Amino acid sequence: MVFFMASASFANESQKIENAAVNSNGSGLALIPWDLFIGGMNSFTVGADWIFGNFNILYASTSQVNEVPKHSWVWTLRTQALWAPTFGAYLQPTIQYMFFGGPLTMFKVSVGPEIGYKRKTGFEYGGSARVGSFMDLLNFEMGYLVNSKRTYMNIILNLPSGLGIWV
Repeated sequence: MVFFMASASFANESQKIENAAVNSNGSGLALIPWDLFIGGMNSFTVGADWIFGNFNILYASTSQVNEVPKHSWVWTLRTQALWAPTFGAYLQPTIQYMFFGGPLTMFKVSVGPEIGYKRKTGFEYGGSARVGSFMDLLNFEMGYLVNSKRTYMNIILNLPSGLGIWV
């Protein structure tokens, strides 16, 4: 992680943003990883958020391709493995609101239902909400699993590959 941050350069920011906008807009239904995450607190989680080409942007406050929108709404498809306290694999469509206030300022709120299979209870469903800050590298998640009657909370380290900051 330190090597990624050390290699990030903000010298030619406008060119990087333009390249990110071009590179992150896949065509058709191309499955693109949006971010990768790992974390824990009273449970442990690891997984990825996915987008499908151009079809995930619900709203952006700008229509310019080479400009990062200040406000945007997107939907992602989250896949995760969650140990709370037994192993489960889940699929979670989420709606995310993102606020970009500058090169290092970003705030995100995302919510969505989750459905999957848990080793102890079998079929499982529930929902969760996440709040992210500091370029979306740090997230706090709180969720509830209905069949297990379990509330879980995680502090998540997030690598936001889909934001274009690593391009």
